[in-house]
Amino acid sequence: MRNPEDMRQLGKQQSFQRIDIRTLWAWVGSQAAVGFPLIIFLAIYPVFIGWFQPPTAELSISINYHLFDLLSGLGTAAGVLLLRFVVKSLGQGTLRSSVIALGWFIAGYLGSLLQYAVAKSAGPISPIYEELLPVGGLSFWTLSFCFTILASVIGQNRQTAKELAQAKTRLVFLQSTVAQQVADAQQQLQRDVQEKISPVIESLSAEVEQLSTSHSDDSKSAATGQLRAAALELIRPLSHELYSADAEVQFENSPNQLAGRTRVTLWEVLTRKMNVNVMFNPALPAILILAFFSASYYIVAGWMGVLEGCMATTAVVVAALAGLNRLTRGRQLNAVVVLLIGVVTSLLLAGLYLVFPEALNVGIQADYQAFLAVGSALLLLGTTVFFFLYDNRMFTLSRTKEANDENASLVARSRQEVWLRQKQIAKIVHGSVQSRLNAARIRLTQATTVTPELVESVLSDLESARQELSRTPAESATDIQGQLTELADFWRGVCTFTFEVDHNSQQSLNADTSAAQAVMEVVSEGVSNAVKHSQAQKVQLTVTQVSPVSVMVELEHASQERSVATTTSGLGTQILNQLTLNWSFTQDNGTALLQAEIPTARPAQ
Repeated sequence: MRNPEDMRQLGKQQSFQRIDIRTLWAWVGSQAAVGFPLIIFLAIYPVFIGWFQPPTAELSISINYHLFDLLSGLGTAAGVLLLRFVVKSLGQGTLRSSVIALGWFIAGYLGSLLQYAVAKSAGPISPIYEELLPVGGLSFWTLSFCFTILASVIGQNRQTAKELAQAKTRLVFLQSTVAQQVADAQQQLQRDVQEKISPVIESLSAEVEQLSTSHSDDSKSAATGQLRAAALELIRPLSHELYSADAEVQFENSPNQLAGRTRVTLWEVLTRKMNVNVMFNPALPAILILAFFSASYYIVAGWMGVLEGCMATTAVVVAALAGLNRLTRGRQLNAVVVLLIGVVTSLLLAGLYLVFPEALNVGIQADYQAFLAVGSALLLLGTTVFFFLYDNRMFTLSRTKEANDENASLVARSRQEVWLRQKQIAKIVHGSVQSRLNAARIRLTQATTVTPELVESVLSDLESARQELSRTPAESATDIQGQLTELADFWRGVCTFTFEVDHNSQQSLNADTSAAQAVMEVVSEGVSNAVKHSQAQKVQLTVTQVSPVSVMVELEHASQERSVATTTSGLGTQILNQLTLNWSFTQDNGTALLQAEIPTARPAQ
């Protein structure tokens, strides 16, 4: 159950959620982790990056260096292709993710071993290549991991955009058809009742008309008996059925073709508000930089290069990102501005990979140091874009949830309106129609002789009963404050009933007859049950607007019952099921609390 305080914060909070280990582990086990796009990427990446990273003199080999790179890519791609078939029979879960994670490393190691074996067979090769075989496996593991999480986010963005389009298409369809569907359901309900009662009234009228020609006591007794039977055997059971039956609304299926402007538009993405600290997540870029470039620093400067050139600089970068994350927490700016801040920060932090090794005199060649700094910049920029895409997915998810919530509200509201009309008709049947039949029966019973005036009066009662069936029930008052005040007056002397309705809820309910009536039904039933079952001396009501299309009703009173949460069946349960989006009733620490979210019409724009 959503509580009002949580709902008041809805929309104020940024949609971004921290990417935790469980999310990353689930992505490792996804289809993208062994998909053909990854296999192709692994095959061509080493050759691509090799054009920008020529080997140093100490690492010269007898074969073409680009062929050397291609061998590692092809070997790794073949290993991942084999891994694709290995995990095909495994379902989603920890086992699949574990096999894929291990398989990535093995595939990368085999690719590095292939290039090493071919290069060694062609001529002399530096011993450092053998030392770096595990590093090759780790590098390809990191490449596979990066590609997979990026592909997963892009794929989820597309899926979420599709779900949003479907939700908004359904919403547009419901908005254009629900009013007519509700009206049709209400009219059909009234027609069904008329079809059940009108023939009986016509039969009774015919029986009474015969009294004009036959004044015998037997004829009068027969007419009286039929009137009594109609009231007891038809009208009363029918009214009880209408009171207790659930509302039925037949909704048409929404069209398969997506309505126009259903997806999140580029303008919406670019103009939305976004948390600035989204861009400053230190863990992922630090891990990727260390995994990618530690080996390169080791090649050109040994362990001092790794410690001083890579790890020390990365530690400063992580500290800067962590500090910026804390400083900007809770601050929101335009999404484009946030992305630009992330890009500029990434470039500035990448510059540290030039400054720090130079300041520490690590001894790396200037051109190679520039290559490492560019690589770090690309990783920082890549993670910046990744976090932006992930936050965009969360934004789209929030929009999808809003559309689904409004869909649910429309459906619940339709059920609410039909149920309220059903109850109004039940009151007509149980009250107006039954009272007129009883009046006609009493006239005949009390009459000593049958006269034309008596027959006319009885026929008039029957005609009045028939007309009541076709009368459109009058709408209830929408002054929610006035109705609640009347309810408080009704219970005065038995129970103290206090209420608080916030301004937005009051406006929504005063403009919405059905929602106001639904609130009064729920509150009246709740107060009655509190007095009946808990002998409550005081009941406190709070009504708050929790979304543009719903209000939250909270009824609280003291209770001596044990701690319990219940949705047991009964008339009150039926009212709640028919009139609310969701509800709960709990008793804990001597306090009973009923919470019910009631759909309302969306306010006029």
